[in-house]
Amino acid sequence: MGDAFRSLLCLLDEWDRSLSMRIALGNGTHSWRYWLARTCAHLGDSWLWGLVTIWLLRDAVRKQAEDGSVRQRRFYGWSVSLAVQIILTLTFKQLVRRKRPRIDSFLYGRGPDEHSFPSGHAMRMAVIAVWSTQLWPGWGWLLWPLTVLIGWSRVRLGIHYVGDVVAGWLLGAAIAGLVQLWQRRRGRGE
Repeated sequence: MGDAFRSLLCLLDEWDRSLSMRIALGNGTHSWRYWLARTCAHLGDSWLWGLVTIWLLRDAVRKQAEDGSVRQRRFYGWSVSLAVQIILTLTFKQLVRRKRPRIDSFLYGRGPDEHSFPSGHAMRMAVIAVWSTQLWPGWGWLLWPLTVLIGWSRVRLGIHYVGDVVAGWLLGAAIAGLVQLWQRRRGRGE
């Protein structure tokens, strides 16, 4: 059983590396495709979504009496989900220690985050996409295509493998879904 599992993991790793290299732009490519991917990759940055979190807190506090604290409960769920996402991203990266496809492809220069699995951007955006459909029922679904675009751009730039991004999406969606389930069971959700 152990050998079969290892063989399967090796096969998946080869497939993941091959597919990711076909998607990634070549070294030194600075065409419009590169700049598009680079811009999209930054749309998932934590500082940007930190600002959205501050806005959600402000909105929840201002409209607490108006909506019976519904926004406040959603803000708590959003915040707990993002906190769990950060902890799990850092934990998995230190446990797995998968090197990035191209070590020269850091967006902010060489930093402490040399590990690619799972993609923190993909995990964060999946958390946000799941919550967005509750927070903004009319247009929250638009965060799903943005989530895919950000994940694609991370692979396109050679920062992540496809598997890193898919794992991030699955873990992030699971985190947000479990927090929403927990809130419903505790009677704090809708």
